[in-house]
Amino acid sequence: MAEGDSPDVPSGGGGGIGGTLKQKYAGVPVWVWALLLTAGLAIYLIHKKNASASSAGGTSSTNATNLQDQQALANMFATAGQMPYQGGDIYINTPTTPTQSTPPSSPVSNPEKAKAGIDIAVSQFVRAPTGGSSWDALAKKYGVFGGNGAALYQYNQIANKHTAADIALIKKSPTSVPAHAPYLIAIPTKGFWINLPNVGTVQA
Repeated sequence: MAEGDSPDVPSGGGGGIGGTLKQKYAGVPVWVWALLLTAGLAIYLIHKKNASASSAGGTSSTNATNLQDQQALANMFATAGQMPYQGGDIYINTPTTPTQSTPPSSPVSNPEKAKAGIDIAVSQFVRAPTGGSSWDALAKKYGVFGGNGAALYQYNQIANKHTAADIALIKKSPTSVPAHAPYLIAIPTKGFWINLPNVGTVQA
């Protein structure tokens, strides 16, 4: 070190704190360095605080958004109702039967009625009342055709029951059996079905 040189120490003089602040480092007073250091520390602390607040705000905003989404989802389920259980595919083997067209219903529901003919054998011949009688009274008396005299009247007009002359007399008396009617009246065998004109299909 040459004579006259001094070590690298702060320049300036004076004692106490005021003297120290007035001393220079690298040509800059100590108080300026202190001010710069304080300002830098303050800026660092402010920046750190803002970063924390921003992070907290973002988290709060995210939490609020998630909460809103969850609330909207809950409202959606509450509105739609509980979904049915779908734990897996369920297969039910239901046998299918081929569709069969229903045949048109027959006007005759009774199978025996469907076999109705145009004649029934005579069970007996009875005397016609000499004083006259109605066909209804005869049908009820002998229990044929459900007491329907019109059916008994039509039955006695079948060709093989009487002669043509007797049938002509019967046709003249559709409601009553007059005294001049044929001597015998044909009574059919009970239980059978027969087709009769103007009467339809009836059971004897």
